[in-house]
Amino acid sequence: QSQMKLTVDPQKADPLFVIQPLNPFVYTNLHTLDPTIGAVRAALDHNGFDYLDMWRSDTTGYRPGTLTDIMHLGPVGWYRVDSAVVAHFQ
Repeated sequence: QSQMKLTVDPQKADPLFVIQPLNPFVYTNLHTLDPTIGAVRAALDHNGFDYLDMWRSDTTGYRPGTLTDIMHLGPVGWYRVDSAVVAHFQ
């Protein structure tokens, strides 16, 4: 049997990043992470990477069902991720 060697050309990689939320109904100080999340967004934009931004530091933009608890994706969250993956790779 021969072993197959897989190589990835970084110039041809097409990643999709996901900025996942934390539950703003549980964490009351998420706004302190906004500058860090902003720096991540800026780096992704600068380098031309696509990303799904699900970050919300307050409850006004948070959609219930996005997470099942404080940090794990729920049905709504997985639907958004799955939809973004399909759209990105079509």
